[in-house]
Amino acid sequence: MNIVCISASNVLHSGEQSTSLKACRKIAEILADQRNNAEIIELRNFSLSPFVGCGKCYENNRCQRDQGFNQI
Repeated sequence: MNIVCISASNVLHSGEQSTSLKACRKIAEILADQRNNAEIIELRNFSLSPFVGCGKCYENNRCQRDQGFNQI
């Protein structure tokens, strides 16, 4: 099974000490023992804009304002 764990730390200087990153790594470790594939996405590696609810994504299934969100 493929699993995605999102590390949502917004503290850039926390690096490897980020609590959410540590949690994701522990989850990935546990799941690997069960023959699962876990991917960790660190949100601080993306330039994300605040959600404004403009609704333009309904037209083409992509955010018009936030390319970082589309990368994820």
